[in-house]
Amino acid sequence: MRDLFYEADKLHEECGVFGIYSHKDDVALNTYWGLFALQHRGQESAGIIVSDGQNVHVKKNMGLVSDVFKSGLEGLDGYIGIGHVRYSTTGSSMTYNVQPLKVFYDGGNLCLSHNGNLTNAASLRQELAKEGHVFQTTVDSEVVLSLIARSRKKTLEERVAEAANAIKGAFAILIMSNDKLIAFRDPYGFRPLCLGRLDHGWVVASETCALDLVGAHYVRDIKPGEMIVIDDAADAVPLARALVEGGLSALEVTLRTAAALPAIEAIANAVPEAAIGAGTLKVPADAKRVKDAGGVFAVTPGYTQAMGAACADVDLPLLPGVATASELMLAYADGFRFMKFFPAVAAGGVPVLQALGGPFPEVSFCPTGGVKLATAPDFLALAIVPVCGGTWLTPKDLVAAKDWAAITRLAAECQKLVA
Repeated sequence: MRDLFYEADKLHEECGVFGIYSHKDDVALNTYWGLFALQHRGQESAGIIVSDGQNVHVKKNMGLVSDVFKSGLEGLDGYIGIGHVRYSTTGSSMTYNVQPLKVFYDGGNLCLSHNGNLTNAASLRQELAKEGHVFQTTVDSEVVLSLIARSRKKTLEERVAEAANAIKGAFAILIMSNDKLIAFRDPYGFRPLCLGRLDHGWVVASETCALDLVGAHYVRDIKPGEMIVIDDAADAVPLARALVEGGLSALEVTLRTAAALPAIEAIANAVPEAAIGAGTLKVPADAKRVKDAGGVFAVTPGYTQAMGAACADVDLPLLPGVATASELMLAYADGFRFMKFFPAVAAGGVPVLQALGGPFPEVSFCPTGGVKLATAPDFLALAIVPVCGGTWLTPKDLVAAKDWAAITRLAAECQKLVA
């Protein structure tokens, strides 16, 4: 009985996964070519699922990529897609095991593509079955969807992270919801997964050959144990409007997610009254990308002369980050008189900032990093601090709930601190 329940199917280690997020590219066609490039990783079956933000569209079957999609990609419309090619193994050629898998949970559609093996899948599956979970396949991948669905965490990202911590083995997994693409690897990095950049979107794939075929630029490998989230910039505009209505005129979007540059572009076009800039620039090439997206200023966690030169080359005003006297002196020598004190709290808070500013009374600072609404007045009490910043202005729960009115009220409350 146990064999039929789970062990009748064992995925080979070399399946191929492909994911794409783009509002301007043909997601289904790019996924097709991505899978075509990964065909050597699996010849038993192939499948593609695409989301348009509300509904998902599926096409999958047994056979090679060219056979499964020989009738075309009609109906696979959307801006997020994941695909899968599966390695052929004896005794497991069953249509119901073809990936990507799709279920419907309390948060909407949930889809998965998986490469690898889960060593504790059998025990997790038995545990979930005893709780009443119903399984429609014999692949170990399905337990991941069940773990996400049963989680009581608030956000999908938290649910996926919880599931990722529960499973053991070697894996590279893509999760797609109605509006997000999530990718993660096992802690040891046994299964490959890389990130690529399109002109207007992002790609994740088992191998770089898939990036090459769709014209994506290789960015980096997903790190062992890392989870990345590629989501929509749609919330950026109403969020920016809420902050502007609360009295804020300068808004910073950090370059920490794939949605950052599209968000900057969207805000620059839809909320022209806001001065939109980018934070967390880490390499000089980021300066041009920010400028091209419509950013009017840049903020960095530290300072290098190469970064200063790159921003100057594209006429992008820079707020350099400093945390030590040496960093301050380097930025000062290059002509900067307004700097970011980061990470403000971890670097020592108000006493350290006072000490740094002592020899440089003509320098002003914007403390960020660990600053809260309750502690901001302590920094603003210093003559060298005209303004503070931080993510405390946009709490995740309010953004997730799209409670723009509450964010406007919070922005107005913060604005009173510097009035």
